[in-house]
Amino acid sequence: MKIIVAPSNFKGSLKPREVAEAIERGIRRAIPDANLVLAPFADGGEGTLDAFAQIASETISIEVPGPDFRKIQASYLIIDAEERTAIVELAQASGLSTITRAGRTPDLKSTSTFGTGVLIRDALSRGCTRIVLGLGDSATMDLGAGILEALGVRFIDSLGESFRPTSGTIGQVSSIDITNLVLTSQGASYLVLTDVQVPLLGERGTARVFAKQKGARVDELPALERGMEKFAGCLCALRGKDARNIPGSGAAGGVFAGLYSVFGNVRMHGGAEYIFDNVYDLEGHLGDADLAIAGEGRLDAQTLSGKGIQYIARRAKAQGVPAVAIVGETGEGFESIYEEGIASVFPLSRTAESKQESMLRASAMISDVAEQIARLAGAMLG
Repeated sequence: MKIIVAPSNFKGSLKPREVAEAIERGIRRAIPDANLVLAPFADGGEGTLDAFAQIASETISIEVPGPDFRKIQASYLIIDAEERTAIVELAQASGLSTITRAGRTPDLKSTSTFGTGVLIRDALSRGCTRIVLGLGDSATMDLGAGILEALGVRFIDSLGESFRPTSGTIGQVSSIDITNLVLTSQGASYLVLTDVQVPLLGERGTARVFAKQKGARVDELPALERGMEKFAGCLCALRGKDARNIPGSGAAGGVFAGLYSVFGNVRMHGGAEYIFDNVYDLEGHLGDADLAIAGEGRLDAQTLSGKGIQYIARRAKAQGVPAVAIVGETGEGFESIYEEGIASVFPLSRTAESKQESMLRASAMISDVAEQIARLAGAMLG
């Protein structure tokens, strides 16, 4: 029996590779000789580097300013040594977990993507001409202003003074000076991997949907969005390129909008789809697979806006391969995943006494669920 094992991370508990290995252990208990294809993936957020690690030629680790400007270590990968493509994961340098893991309370207004810009600048200095930037799990909402600053952009306030904008002060930008852009940054191509199709502004925009989990108070949301809207207008005035209505432009606090407005060669792609096609050849493996097992920490309506389980479900359905999902918990609207091609969902929260228990015992619980899925599949498929 050939089984595709394709989980994402269980936030706060297990990385994608650890989830895949837990599923593997459970399957082996039921079907020792199963042909397993492990394809742990990310949507562009945390875990993106892990997914690409198996095809990387080099790992670079440097000290950068974190999202709150405290020094941290962050890494990026170089794949294809000849063409020099850098895989940069924004969460490495500008992720929310860099703050919460240190036991600090996030304050969205003071955050910046500057550290991610330092990673990109370092990659360019090493001869990389293509930047693949994974978005997701950010602590920021600065429309990529920090990245641009690290690459030489200067931001000017209403008094004509240069200043360093953060997620809470981008609305103070009156004009943008790009004359000192790092030369190599202008000739590079940028592929942005997104995990959600959230718009930049509006009722379903990035501020309304994600700002609270990044440390913003409810009463701060209107001011945050006004600042984003004003800054987006300044960006658009640079070259007449407007990202405000592009689906996905709100991912990671609007980073795509900043890059798209400044640079000429910037494209967006679904993170999970890109990883599955370029790292794992999911389409090819599904051709003779008997079962696909996906995984995600939380499954809800947001999963249907570009998350990896949706992509796996659609691909498996198209090839007539039954697919199931092991998840930490389910939320409102998760049932829609059945229409996409997932036959059954197995939440750990149903058997755990508490969410804390399901997180602490996630590995063992995932293995147990995977074993039962494998036993059922073995009985049904022979």
